[in-house]
Amino acid sequence: MILYDTSIWIDIFKKRKESNFSDVVLHELVIAELFIGGMSIDYSKLFSDLYVLKADPVEKILEFVQHNRLISSGIGWIDACLLCSAVESHCKIRTLDQGLANVARKLQILAE
Repeated sequence: MILYDTSIWIDIFKKRKESNFSDVVLHELVIAELFIGGMSIDYSKLFSDLYVLKADPVEKILEFVQHNRLISSGIGWIDACLLCSAVESHCKIRTLDQGLANVARKLQILAE
């Protein structure tokens, strides 16, 4: 399974790419970022068949960041949440964000 971050979804929507999402999972924070960013799409229709990962508790993410030495690694909070969820769910991450890609590569979960 592959977790697409927000940058991938924006690229898909802008280019109006038709894709097979059978191996894609979604994260609830990505849905929130797309919504807040004003993406005018029918989310319920597009995402209805995708498995949605939930955000972990703050304490768990902080522990994940500390354990993997991700402090000052070039990622933000949402990225840390996505990485934690991906590792726990045995997913890879696909992203266009270089900072997130570098950390995902370090954790061996980058979908190239």
